[in-house]
Amino acid sequence: MPESVLKRYRQEHGLSRQELAKTLGVSVQLIGHIENGIRIISADNAVKWEGLLRIDRSAFRPDLFLRDSSGPGEEK
Repeated sequence: MPESVLKRYRQEHGLSRQELAKTLGVSVQLIGHIENGIRIISADNAVKWEGLLRIDRSAFRPDLFLRDSSGPGEEK
């Protein structure tokens, strides 16, 4: 299973699951479930988190959103 976008972001920014959950306004359990592939990110959260984390929504849900072709990489 590929590494979770959230987990990679969290590790690159030195955040705990608790810190990331607080930033995103969700439970620590949800973060863990997403990182472990138990749950997927909802379309609504992908849109919200795009603004908070500056990661293109297509990185969270490539099955729903086309990648923004304005620049390389996942972070905006």
